Amino acid sequence: TTSDGRWFSTRIMPYRTFDDRIDGLVITFFNISDHKQLEVELNETRQIHSLLLNKSTDIILKLSIDWNIMECNAEAEKFFGRKRKEVLNQNYFQLLVPESNQKKTEKELTKLLKNGEDTNYTMLMLAPSNQQIKVEWSVNILMNSLNTPTGMIIIAKNTTKL
Repeated sequence: TTSDGRWFSTRIMPYRTFDDRIDGLVITFFNISDHKQLEVELNETRQIHSLLLNKSTDIILKLSIDWNIMECNAEAEKFFGRKRKEVLNQNYFQLLVPESNQKKTEKELTKLLKNGEDTNYTMLMLAPSNQQIKVEWSVNILMNSLNTPTGMIIIAKNTTKL
């Protein structure tokens, strides 16, 4: 870092002559101030994300396009009676949707994902002790820079007392 707050990356390489003798050094400075600022902003965003996710009273799940659970919050742990580490990278339908509804629910969520539709969707879920509960989810499609779906975040109000 410099005294005025800018950041530089330094590369030092030997200077070689045409007859392949080392005859000095080449020192190159790259201004990486923009990268450092992005790093600070990303770290702050990560902290805000974690705070909001874990302090929310809503049930929040992040699903990949192949329907694995990529993230869940403490409220989801309580609602489903499963620890975060038990559900991460597990198939959402196989784990949390009653077997009789899995194919139908997957087909309907796949349609929402492909259409890029943010909407509400009610589905039957498996709560602790295999209790089946209807849950209304707010379905929010995640898109990449090419406007292609990369997954979804589903959020439900925890109004059910188990």
